[in-house]
Amino acid sequence: MKRHWVSVDVEVDVDDILESLSSDELAEIAKANGYTPIGDGDVSLRENTIERAYLAVRRMAEIPREAADLFWHVHGRAL
Repeated sequence: MKRHWVSVDVEVDVDDILESLSSDELAEIAKANGYTPIGDGDVSLRENTIERAYLAVRRMAEIPREAADLFWHVHGRAL
């Protein structure tokens, strides 16, 4: 039996792939890679994680504009 190898360059839009997955599929991928999805049925864990991140950023001497914008646009909290 002969084997042949072919190299191919492929462009993949990761956003398209992620958008096609359900939230359950995304959660399974996260769990398979050792992550616990925030808010996986535990609202207090999600809120606690957001609060700890918010307080950690507030302690920074110089808060990056992107972090401040993120908290405002995603969580409705100004820094």
